[in-house]
Amino acid sequence: MKKKKASIRKHTFESINAIAMTCDTIMEFKTKSQSAYNAARKLEILDIVCANMRDGRIKWTKDKILAESIKYGTPYAFQLGSRNAYQAAKSMGILKEACSHMKRLCHEPYNKENLKTVVSKYDSVGDLRSMDPDAYAAILRLDLLVELTSHLSRKRFYWSDEDLFLEAKNFTTHGEFKEKSRSAYFLCVDRKVLDIACSHMFRSGNVSSHEFSILSSIKPFFPDAKRHKTNKVRIEGKPHIKGFEIDILIPSLNKGIEFDGTYYHSLEGLKRSRPHWPNEDLRSYHDLKDNYFLTVKGIEILHIKEENWLNNRLECIDQIEKFLGITNFMSEPGQKVA
Repeated sequence: MKKKKASIRKHTFESINAIAMTCDTIMEFKTKSQSAYNAARKLEILDIVCANMRDGRIKWTKDKILAESIKYGTPYAFQLGSRNAYQAAKSMGILKEACSHMKRLCHEPYNKENLKTVVSKYDSVGDLRSMDPDAYAAILRLDLLVELTSHLSRKRFYWSDEDLFLEAKNFTTHGEFKEKSRSAYFLCVDRKVLDIACSHMFRSGNVSSHEFSILSSIKPFFPDAKRHKTNKVRIEGKPHIKGFEIDILIPSLNKGIEFDGTYYHSLEGLKRSRPHWPNEDLRSYHDLKDNYFLTVKGIEILHIKEENWLNNRLECIDQIEKFLGITNFMSEPGQKVA
């Protein structure tokens, strides 16, 4: 028999938006119409059609965190049983208060014999970990995991896409996500949803800690701030120039910030990363890049030199505040200046 070809629907902004309007969360939108969701990503309008959606996460306040922490007897059990509440408490600086009623694991009277009794109650390591986190932590601390749990099954936790996205929210970089939650990270890779799960993250790659701290402090004011790279640069008479990067780009302002590291922006550092460039263009690197982004893309760039950042940080912060139109940068959350 001849197979009838399935008709492929070509989505437009109107058709995508019509579907998105019926959904309350991004995950609901993706589940309801995968094709519309993918089309929105391809057309780069996902942020627009999902602007009024919730992300499905609990908005942790101090009262909610304290109420949640009461359920747990130790800080480790709190971290294991309610990771998001634990991280929120840590970020808000109230972790000590949230754990004030708890006992510390180091005071637990666990030893090899009574841990054997505890382990005998469970069929899998996953059950032991989730139902008795204090005992599990003591087993790890005493280096008895292999000896006491070798007979238990290694039943794995099932991660839904929603679980993976919530897990990824606990991390700020791909590297941190991969190191601290390997199973979730590689499931994202296998399911081809890593870009979605890590959309809020900053790729730290060859980025200095100073540059990363600047970006992290800009994001509360401008969530769209990100590292930007283009490989479609065409400059007449300079075919060797294929692409440029901006350390921190704020698309909503059409402004960028370059953190000029002392070595990487020296002639030697630039020549090492661009060996095919002539010295004349290496010496004019910043002028060439700034002029390209300003004239072709309309993006204005502010340069912060590493030596200035180290010697007079307050002056650099003041430059950034004036450039972006914000106040209380890198101190307390400020408000955008109208």
